Amino acid sequence: MASNFIANQFKALHKKLFPTALSPEKKYGYALVAAMALVASADGVLDPSETEAAKEIINRTEEINKYLTTEEANKAFKIYIDNLVDAIAREKTRFDIAVNLLLQKIPYVEKEEWKQNILDISREMAMADGILHEDEEKMIERIASSLWQSYKEYVPGM
Repeated sequence: MASNFIANQFKALHKKLFPTALSPEKKYGYALVAAMALVASADGVLDPSETEAAKEIINRTEEINKYLTTEEANKAFKIYIDNLVDAIAREKTRFDIAVNLLLQKIPYVEKEEWKQNILDISREMAMADGILHEDEEKMIERIASSLWQSYKEYVPGM
């Protein structure tokens, strides 16, 4: 029941954000923003400093601004975060479902360079408070796994 509710929320969100087919570049831009939202909410709490850090990263990151307007990126981040925070408030299971649904948006990134950029932005988002928390590191590993299907493909020597 909870999974259907969240899946329907994300379908409605998807239609709102993507009324027409997206180019690979737009998909990449939205994947960057989705990864930021996932990392910001990884510990189950959204600190106001994380929201401010996300806005700052969006405003200055060429990789985001090349493919999305600042308004598109900020709107997407807010919608992703609102859905994740709402799921957190309801119960852990709903949060896990919301995370998994949002992770499904990320693998559609085509270029290896873009995949690496998503991880770099994710790490920057995680370090916004100066500390890489365990939950954030685990979320980055999940993002990497969705990008490469195996974290070992990303981490040399593993």
